[in-house]
Amino acid sequence: MGALENLDGRYLIYRESESGDIFGMTGLKRSEELNGLEIDWSCVKPECRGQGIMHDLFKRVCNLTDETIYCRCWRTAPDEACHMSSIMRDFGFKEVIHTCNTWCNNYNCKCYPTECEYYSGSGCSCWEDLYIRK
Repeated sequence: MGALENLDGRYLIYRESESGDIFGMTGLKRSEELNGLEIDWSCVKPECRGQGIMHDLFKRVCNLTDETIYCRCWRTAPDEACHMSSIMRDFGFKEVIHTCNTWCNNYNCKCYPTECEYYSGSGCSCWEDLYIRK
């Protein structure tokens, strides 16, 4: 389907071989706040989900270093698992803070009626959990 590609030493992208379209990406950066490496900006186009793209990206990222890696994962309901719960489990990440952030603003969370499938109106929130891999 596609190939992994390093972009500017920070992002890994999954690009479709023939068209060059980007299907997924993830990043690895040094976080001063967490005092370590953090996986960030991980996403796969909705129409490409369920094809192992994020699994391939995480495999590559996790093989880049032996250092501790942090990852913040989003939830759209307070009692559900984070969106990347299976990826976290598959790569040995453990949840260390349940709800490290709550987002209620449309510039932090897609709480906007025309863009977010989880939008429920006033008071809509998204939650972020912190995971670690040692």
